[in-house]
Amino acid sequence: RHFAEGVGTIVAFILFLHPLGFLLTAGLCLGLLSWRLGLRPWRAVALAALVVPTTWLLFGVLLRVDLPRGLLGW
Repeated sequence: RHFAEGVGTIVAFILFLHPLGFLLTAGLCLGLLSWRLGLRPWRAVALAALVVPTTWLLFGVLLRVDLPRGLLGW
């Protein structure tokens, strides 16, 4: 069951990355997957709120990787 949820999350990430942008898609996918794997909802949100912006800063700003911005422009 967890395997199927993981694969489904990866497929959703691929499908929604360009339309929604990296920050929103990665945050939603990481938060949802963390919650489904056993973290309490507020911890899953906190984890996503820390990890995703840090990843964006590292790759998007410091390494200048062009991460998708999506409809919202961020």
